[in-house]
Amino acid sequence: MTGLDSILKACHSIEGFTHKSGYGGGTFGLLTTNSDYPSYVDNGSDSGRKDTWNDLKIKSKLVADSLIPSLKERMSRSDDW
Repeated sequence: MTGLDSILKACHSIEGFTHKSGYGGGTFGLLTTNSDYPSYVDNGSDSGRKDTWNDLKIKSKLVADSLIPSLKERMSRSDDW
């Protein structure tokens, strides 16, 4: 398990850039670039939701950044792009 894997598996699951709580609580759903968390999220305090939303976006960016090199390499070998 890489350091990134352990960070992501610690308390959340990010699959296809959709958040599902690892604690059985609420979900933030599809992660976006919006500065505000989704309006349907109502568990916890406002500051807690903001902190979690920002943390999830940072972690999802780490996942995306780790995928970019292999995607670029695959795209460079394909005539379908």
